[in-house]
Amino acid sequence: TSDTEIFVGKLASVFTVTAIPIVLTLLGFWGASSLLPESMTDGAGALPLSVIAQAILVSLPLALFANVILMVISIRTKTFKDAQSALTPVMFGVMFTAIAAAFVPPTGASLAYLIPVYGTSAVVGTLTLGGIIPANAVLFSVIGNVLATVVGVILAMQIFNRERLLYSM
Repeated sequence: TSDTEIFVGKLASVFTVTAIPIVLTLLGFWGASSLLPESMTDGAGALPLSVIAQAILVSLPLALFANVILMVISIRTKTFKDAQSALTPVMFGVMFTAIAAAFVPPTGASLAYLIPVYGTSAVVGTLTLGGIIPANAVLFSVIGNVLATVVGVILAMQIFNRERLLYSM
């Protein structure tokens, strides 16, 4: 078994464990919204299934990107405590980026949707509020996350394939 196969297998298993709850949670929101009385939704009724599908479409590439970042951190740390310490700045970066999307959403057909966490948060936030997103927003969000994932995988594979770096911690 090659290092690449081991890395891809680990990434696939972590992604599967992440993707299933994302899909089930969003489908749960759809199911719960269909049970709400119209008085609670201002007459809007249930969330359209297209909104849920778009949210899943932009969330899964972001989850894959996040899993790659976690893999890079786990490769570079020796202990659970070291990994937690290394993860703290990453979590703050993700939170601040998502909050920025809530308060300063991209305008129009902006290239800002390419920014991994920001673009996805802006798309999902606009969708859940019933707003209209630009035609390219979902596509840009997916492309941004996929490109960031590719960069992360290349970085992780460089670390993973160098035993000297992997075991010199």
